[in-house]
Amino acid sequence: LKENLAGFHGVLPIVSLIQTHNQVLLENAFPFILVATTDQIETQNLLCLLGILPYLFEYVIDRKYSEDIQQYSLDMLHSFCISMGKPLQFFVTTGGLPKIAKVFELYSHQERPELTKPVIEIIDAVFNFHSSTPKSCFARIAAQSNLISLLGQRFADLSYDDPLLEILCKIFEVFSTGSTQVKIKMDDSEYIDNIFTKARSNPNGTEHKIEQSKTNSSDLNDWNLYTIIKAMNNLAMDKNVIPTLWKTNFVTRLIEHIQAVGQHTMDLMQSTCFTAIFHLTRILVPENLPKIKS
Repeated sequence: LKENLAGFHGVLPIVSLIQTHNQVLLENAFPFILVATTDQIETQNLLCLLGILPYLFEYVIDRKYSEDIQQYSLDMLHSFCISMGKPLQFFVTTGGLPKIAKVFELYSHQERPELTKPVIEIIDAVFNFHSSTPKSCFARIAAQSNLISLLGQRFADLSYDDPLLEILCKIFEVFSTGSTQVKIKMDDSEYIDNIFTKARSNPNGTEHKIEQSKTNSSDLNDWNLYTIIKAMNNLAMDKNVIPTLWKTNFVTRLIEHIQAVGQHTMDLMQSTCFTAIFHLTRILVPENLPKIKS
C-alpha cells in the first residue's frame, strides 16, 4: 500500500491534511502520514513538489503548535533528508538549513533534548549528500544563520558518551574547510571554548591512540579531540580569520593540548597543534603580534 500511494493519488489527501493548520487533526493524522511516507522516495518527492515543506517548517519552529506536532513535523523532515535523494535537495533549496537552525534558537537541549538528534542528523545528511554542489556551498548557506554557534553550544551540552559528538566534530571539520565567510563564524571565543572544553577532557582519565580503529567506543573522545584540532588548524590557515583568533583563547587551548597529550599520541596530536600555531605566527606581521603570556 505504501509503495502504491503515489500512483493512486494518495498524496493529495496527505497534502490537504498537512495544510489544514488544525492541531487536533494534525495530531491524529501525522502518525499515519509518517508511516505512509517513510522510506518512500517517490511519495516524498511528490509531497515536496506539492509544497508541504513550508508547512512542516512552520509546525516545527512555531511555538503555538503542540510538542507532538513539532516532533512529528521534524521527524518527517528527518525522513526526507536521510533519504539522500531529491527530497533532501528540496529541503536545501527551500531554505531548510536556516529554518532548522531556528529549532536550536528556540529550544535549548535542556528544554527539548529529543529535538537534538534529528536536527544534527539532518545537517549531517546535507553534508554527506553526493551531488554536484560542493560541501562548501552548503556550509556557506548554513553560516547565513547562527547555526555554527548553536551547534557549538549543543556540542557542549551533550554527554561525553553521546554518539552525536562524533557527528558534530565531522560537521565542524566541514565548516572549517569552507569559505572565509564560514570561518569567521567559527572564530568566536564562546564557540571555541565550547568545543575545546568538551573535546579536551576524557572523563575516565584514560588516553587512547588516535591511530586505533574508531570502531572501539573508548577511542571516541581522543578522535573527537583530534578532529577538532584539525578543524582549528584549517581556521588558522586563513589570514582573514587570524586577527580575530588572537583575541580568543585559541592559542591557550592549543598549548593546553600540547602539554596534556601523552607520549603515544604526541606525534599526531601535538604536530597538528604546532602547525596551527605556526600558521598563526606566519601570517601576522611581527609588529602586530599580540603578546602571549608564558
